[in-house]
Amino acid sequence: MVGLPDGKGIMAFSDTAGANACLSLAFMLAREGEQIPTLYTNNPNFITNEWELQVNYIERPEQIPERLHAAFLFTGTSHPDSSRGFELRFIRLALQLKIYSVSFIDHWVNFKVRFSMGADIVWPDKIWVLDNKARQAAIAEGLPSEKLEIHENPQHRFLAKYWKPGFNGHGYLHQLGIRSTPDTKVILYAPDPVSLRYKNNELGFDECSALELIIKSLSAIADRSPVLLIIKPHPLQPPDILSDLINESKNGNLECRIIKVAKNTELINCADIIVGFYSNFLLEAQQMNKPIIRYFPGAPSKDPFFHLRDKLPVADDNTIISYLKYYLKYE
Repeated sequence: MVGLPDGKGIMAFSDTAGANACLSLAFMLAREGEQIPTLYTNNPNFITNEWELQVNYIERPEQIPERLHAAFLFTGTSHPDSSRGFELRFIRLALQLKIYSVSFIDHWVNFKVRFSMGADIVWPDKIWVLDNKARQAAIAEGLPSEKLEIHENPQHRFLAKYWKPGFNGHGYLHQLGIRSTPDTKVILYAPDPVSLRYKNNELGFDECSALELIIKSLSAIADRSPVLLIIKPHPLQPPDILSDLINESKNGNLECRIIKVAKNTELINCADIIVGFYSNFLLEAQQMNKPIIRYFPGAPSKDPFFHLRDKLPVADDNTIISYLKYYLKYE
C-alpha cells in the first residue's frame, strides 16, 4: 500500500471515522496480498464489524502483554477528550520503539487538537490529509509541513472498489424492524451535532431546525407515495431533542424513525436520498453513487465543504423541495 512500509503493521482507532479508515485499509491490504495488521481499539462497538476483521479491545497500549513488534503503526485521529488519548498513546509508544507511524485526518477541521495530549503535542512520522485545502489548513494550525502527505480516505477507496450490499431492496430495514413497501421512498437524514459544536446559534441553523425544515418539505410532497424519513444521529448527539421533534410531527403518509445503531453502508444502500451538512456520511454516500442533499445555510467561511464544488449546499425551503421532487422522480 502506497505510503506504508512493507510488513505486518499495527492499527489503532477509537472513533467511527478512524475505525472506518483503519478497517478499510486493513481489508484492502489483505485483499491485495499484504499481511493483515493487528487491530486495537478502546471502543467495544468495533469488535464486531462488517469487514469481519479481528479487533482487539484494550484501554491503552501499555496493556499489551508483549513488547510491540511491527513494521508500522497506522492510526485514526479522534478527539483526545472523547478517546482518552488512545491513538496518541500508541504514537508515543511507537516513537519510543522507533516504529514508523502514520496518522490519518479524515476531515477539514480541528487539526492540531487531534495531536494534543494535555500540554504535550504528539506528532507521528507522517500525517495523511485529504487534499491541498486540508494541507493548507493544517499548516495554518501549526502542523509541521514536512510531515503532511495528501492521501485519499481509505474508506472511500474501499466503498468504490470492494463494498457489496448484504441485502436486497429494503431488506436491511426489515431486519431492523422497519416496515416498508416496494414503493416507499426512503430519505436518510444524517446530521452533525451542530448544537454541541457551535453555541449561541453561531451557524444560523442546527440539527433541529434542519429536521423541522426536512419534515415540512416532505410533508408538502408526501401525497404520491409512502415516505419514510430515517434519522441516523451522530454518536455524540443528545438523545431527546430529535425525538421530541418527531413526536410533534404528524402526517398520514410520512413516517419518521430514529435509528441509533446500524451499519451506515447498509442504511445508505436502502435510501433514495441522503441529507446532511458536512459529515463523512455524505462523502461515503457519494462514493456509493447515492444522491445527496447538502444543507448548509450558514456563511461560506464556516462551511468545511465549501471548496468541494461537486457538493454545493442548498439553503432554503424551495430549493430543498425542488431537489426532493427531482430525486424522488416527482417531476
